[in-house]
Amino acid sequence: MARLTLDGFRNFYKFYKAEPQQLEALEMLWKAMPVSLLEEQADWVQKFREEPPAPKSVHGPITPELMSRYSGHSASSFDDLFCSDFNALLKTTGFDTDLTAFRMLMAQIAHESANWKYFREIGSESYFREMYENRADLGNTQPGDGARFSGCGPIQVTGRYNFQASYDYLVQMDGINDPRFMAEGTPYVADAYPFRVCIGWLINNNYFELCKGGDLLACTRRLNGGTNGLEDRQYWWDQAKAKIRPEDLR
Repeated sequence: MARLTLDGFRNFYKFYKAEPQQLEALEMLWKAMPVSLLEEQADWVQKFREEPPAPKSVHGPITPELMSRYSGHSASSFDDLFCSDFNALLKTTGFDTDLTAFRMLMAQIAHESANWKYFREIGSESYFREMYENRADLGNTQPGDGARFSGCGPIQVTGRYNFQASYDYLVQMDGINDPRFMAEGTPYVADAYPFRVCIGWLINNNYFELCKGGDLLACTRRLNGGTNGLEDRQYWWDQAKAKIRPEDLR
């Protein structure tokens, strides 16, 4: 009889989506497990709940100096996690390879985050439930998804579908193994993955290729669904062209 490999066993967690047959299978596994493995202090339970290791610094164009020059905030406003996670996003999506695309992304994010101030959607749990609960278009099919996957990151990524897409790319491209990403959603991800939460949306919407063209209106419509804040986006686009230099990508 064929036996599951360790990688095969891990895949059960990788592709878990709380579907009915998956829930039934987990109950079967739980009933079959020795009592000792169900104790809260069991080694595997403690290991599963450990904090993930701090991410290694990723070098790239985003530095406190560049962010200060572009935003007008002091360089001390941009810590290592901010710069490292932003650089990791750029590296994964290719935005660190094209000056026009990089400038456009900076302009769009500067507007969306109100000049780098907001990385979580403002609102109460009741508001998020009203807005997002049971939204199949966002992939919010499980109880609590509305608040769990409320707007996150500088472009306000929303919904289980977009969070799952980002997490899948992180697993595939960076070898990330962090169950808290999907289990806790925005309250955790906004602090731990403030920029990389956007990976799924950026890749799935082919945003890098669009930004390479430098068409502010087209890029705004793809991200916003309309033209909200176009005047402010134009300001940040002009700032990007004036203050982000070719050598910043070298």
